[in-house]
Amino acid sequence: MRIRSKTSTPQVLEAMQYTGNNTLEIYKWSEGMVTADGGRYFEVETVDGPAAGLHGDWIVMNEERDYFPVRQIDFGKLYEEDLTVVDVSFEPDNTPSQTPSI
Repeated sequence: MRIRSKTSTPQVLEAMQYTGNNTLEIYKWSEGMVTADGGRYFEVETVDGPAAGLHGDWIVMNEERDYFPVRQIDFGKLYEEDLTVVDVSFEPDNTPSQTPSI
């Protein structure tokens, strides 16, 4: 029997932290997949059904646009933050150019 190892391709993720004050912003960003009443809890419609999160937890969206909650204590251990901000603008010939800025 041969043992093979594979490296998974890193996924580009987006994430927002639930503060209790950003309910509408998260609702719009998640296209209605995350709901909250501005209190201590929020609910995410995941591919496996509803999942709850608490104030301070993160909502993560993967490349397939699936959403899931991640506890605040686990978020920094599981994910690496990309601090690069990319401004995509169009040149006169309609060719996109990417200008990194920090």
